[in-house]
Amino acid sequence: MFFPHLTAVEALKPYCVRTHWHTGEVLEVDLETRLRRYSALAPILDPTVFARVHLGEWGNSIEWLDNEFGADNVYAWAKEQRGEVSQNEIRQDAHLVTLLRKVATDDH
Repeated sequence: MFFPHLTAVEALKPYCVRTHWHTGEVLEVDLETRLRRYSALAPILDPTVFARVHLGEWGNSIEWLDNEFGADNVYAWAKEQRGEVSQNEIRQDAHLVTLLRKVATDDH
């Protein structure tokens, strides 16, 4: 299984970050929708706070204050926003196929 880890992160404009990965990839990701989804993340919507994004331990996350997004999710979101298929989408599709097969065999 592929586990991406970050080597650097920088805030661009609110609420986008540029991420650098151990694969050599440099990906930008817009986090606004995710930040607005949960009230606990509201403090990060302050542009001054957002600009303080930094790497979590071992490059396994990006962090602000006491909040973080896991590197695997950030990587998947960046890929999806570029129109690429992410590992998360592949796993979700595989899970859906498994469920559909189960339903099909249970019906017969």
